[in-house]
Amino acid sequence: ETIPNADKLINKIFYSDLGDSITQVGALVTQAHQIKAPLDEAVTAALELTKVFTDQSPEQTLNTLNQLVVNKLEPNFTQAGDDLVTAFQNGANRGGDLLTTLNLNATAIHDLGLTGPQALSLITSGLDAGFTSADAVLKTLEKIKVNVQGAAGGSNAVADTLRMLHIANPADT
Repeated sequence: ETIPNADKLINKIFYSDLGDSITQVGALVTQAHQIKAPLDEAVTAALELTKVFTDQSPEQTLNTLNQLVVNKLEPNFTQAGDDLVTAFQNGANRGGDLLTTLNLNATAIHDLGLTGPQALSLITSGLDAGFTSADAVLKTLEKIKVNVQGAAGGSNAVADTLRMLHIANPADT
């Protein structure tokens, strides 16, 4: 399937000093088209993150941004990208697994009642507290939810549960 005006979009993005090559930008535009993401916004957000954090894969970044938006953890790709850059700057990828963890657990994060920024804050706080990976932080949050739901009257949201138990939510600080 042909992407209308793909050549113009690819050139626009590449000549905005994003991407390693026209071929790379073209592949990301195709990937964004396949996942039905807004092409310019999604590809730009992915490449802006990987321009700063060069060890990250643009393809994986785009998939993660898509999961954050599709699962309503972020309102759009631009905000998702900005929040991810901030999270990386704050050390949320110290375990080297932030993108993979978010990509694989976006639905679970939504089911925990968290927004993207709240989840990223909790991951960063967990790593600050000694957890070794983003995945370990999320698994612990899921265990907390299961263990304290009864005490909180069956609430499904971690934020609500913590509030009912009068425990400070690190995502709110």
